[in-house]
Parts: sequence; structure tokens; C-alpha cells
Amino acid sequence: MQIGNSNHNYSWHEKWVEAPGPESVKDGWAHHGIVVSPKTGNVITFHQSEPKILVFSQDGELVSSWEAGVQNAHGMTLVQEGKDEFLWLADNLSAQVVKVSVGGGHVMSIARPDIETYKSGEKYSPTDVAVYEEKDGGDGTIIVADGYGSSLIHFYNKSGDYRMSIDGTEGEGGRFATPHGIWIDTRKQNHELYIADRSNGQIQVYSP
Repeated sequence: MQIGNSNHNYSWHEKWVEAPGPESVKDGWAHHGIVVSPKTGNVITFHQSEPKILVFSQDGELVSSWEAGVQNAHGMTLVQEGKDEFLWLADNLSAQVVKVSVGGGHVMSIARPDIETYKSGEKYSPTDVAVYEEKDGGDGTIIVADGYGSSLIHFYNKSGDYRMSIDGTEGEGGRFATPHGIWIDTRKQNHELYIADRSNGQIQVYSP
């Protein structure tokens, strides 16, 4: 099977990966948490049933697996700090985002921010993380999308200290409704934060 268009065509390789056997499969969340390491070429993803991080080689062989201390990795973001790589995992089930090394070491956890929205009982359920990486000219800002909770975007400094939140009314697109995914585009001279505003059917663009 092939998908794509004239410029970007992709073929489906059904037997590419040595996936865990059916005995470990159960009904549950299935999300887009998957990244590729620029350093090793390894493909890193999440096995919801166990739950574990799975690391595969380019040939589809299971290189390693380890527990990350999360219930779910709805969003997975790979960042580089110096020569080291780290994963940010957005755990919508346990309401936190977690930073781990690619070897499985826990580095940092960020719970919901202590703001009035949540103090009044509104739900917090993060779906994605973006980091304005210093290697790209950023300051290490950590950005968290509360996509399944109160539809807010939260900003933290690189140490995980809360800075501010936005709800979409700051821009032309209006109030966010399920800001499901976020990504920082550093390809342009002026870097941009893309917010997939799912229930509004639009992408909102902010500065990071």
C-alpha cells in the first residue's frame, strides 16, 4: 500500500517491526507518541498495555524497553540538550508531563499549574509538550497543551517553574477548544508556535 502525493510517497511495511506479542495487548488508549532519534536513528514509541517505552532500531528490532512512570504517553517529544537526548511525555491519564532520559532515567515531572481555573475544579489532562530548545535559539521554555482538560496552553521556564497560560483569546482564532497538539517551527527567521485547535478545526499560530 502506498500513500501520499507526487512529491511525498510512502509505502506501508507491515512486517517492519518486532512488536510485543498478542498476550500483552488489551483495549486502551492509542495515540501518536512516536519519535526518531537524530543521533541513533532509533524509533521510540509507547506500549500502552504494559505500559512501557519501546525503542526499535531502523531494522525494526527491539533495542530496549523500560517503564517511564506514566500511565499513558499521549504526546511524546524528543529534545536535545548538549550531547544528550531526553523525552517529554504528556500523560493525560495521570495529569502530568514527565521528562526522562532516552535511557529511562527520570528527570522532571510537572503537575497541573496552581491557577484559579483548576482550583475551581476544572479538569487538567495534558496532551502534548513542546520545548523551545536552546540549540534552536530558544531559552528552554516548556509549553504544555491541556487538550483534554480546560483547553489551555501553559508556559514554564526550563527548570519547570510556571510562567503563564493562554486560552486563545489573545489571538485572532479565538478561545481554544481541544488544543490537541503543539509544535515549534524553527525553520523561519521568526520562530512560531503551532497549536492544533482541534474542535475549532484550525491551527493557531503564536510566538513561542
